[in-house]
Amino acid sequence: DSVMTLSSAGKSLQVPIPRLAAPRTDIPQTVGAPWLIPAAGTVPAISTPSDVASEVVLGMPANFTIDATIFVENLDDPAKEDEIPSDLTCVGPADLALGAIPVVPAPAEPTTGPTSEPTTEPTTEPTTVPTTVPTTEPTTVPTTAPTTTPTTIPTPGPETVEIQVPDSVVAGESMTVRFPYGWAGQQVQAVMHSTPVNLGTKTVSGANQISVTIPANATPGQHTLIISQNGRVLAAAQFEVAASDTEDVYYEEEVLASTGGPSFAIGVLGALAIVSGAGLLFWRRRTRQ
Repeated sequence: DSVMTLSSAGKSLQVPIPRLAAPRTDIPQTVGAPWLIPAAGTVPAISTPSDVASEVVLGMPANFTIDATIFVENLDDPAKEDEIPSDLTCVGPADLALGAIPVVPAPAEPTTGPTSEPTTEPTTEPTTVPTTVPTTEPTTVPTTAPTTTPTTIPTPGPETVEIQVPDSVVAGESMTVRFPYGWAGQQVQAVMHSTPVNLGTKTVSGANQISVTIPANATPGQHTLIISQNGRVLAAAQFEVAASDTEDVYYEEEVLASTGGPSFAIGVLGALAIVSGAGLLFWRRRTRQ
């Protein structure tokens, strides 16, 4: 749900940044050290209004949410890693400005056009037209046409929508399904396969996402989420269901210095580079166990 803020002449415009993403970045192991997360995204083309000032100031949003995965060492097998799905709530600094783009006046259009038009038109037109037309038309047409036609008519596939789901989710927990920008407010149906399990009819939120709950008795392994609307399949995405195991809590408490039960939160200092600039982000992580 990240956006770029454009400000000029006392007016502001928020432009979504589709698919703003960051590569895997190591977490600092020193308390208080900033966590710098480089991120990149492409902002669609924007038409410059006629009433802008001499420059347009680019700014990061005051807050937004990152859909992240935290990788931690598996204490039973150091060669492996465990993945923790996380929602990182990011808050920008007091100064949200990232930079500015100068506005250049549009080139002046020519004010003088041609003043003279041709005054003489052709006075002679062709007076002779062909007087002979073909008198013989082809009399032979193909008499043999294919007599066998396909018995199955290909039907076009449904219009697809690209969705994003986590690589894995624990049985009995919820997972977030992200839609492209512009889907907010629409109702969709979610079904988990291979054995069909109806996950309910959902309304896409203003952040262009829905949340579905995986049944607690779901079989561990690979599954497919089917999203449809009014009986028409829109999208399909694969994910893995992991068995619920409360004994796995201890490694998160030791590795991430969490205290208490299965639910925990950590606060870290972060920074995010958007487009051509970078801003310091203070964020805290909310995760589900």
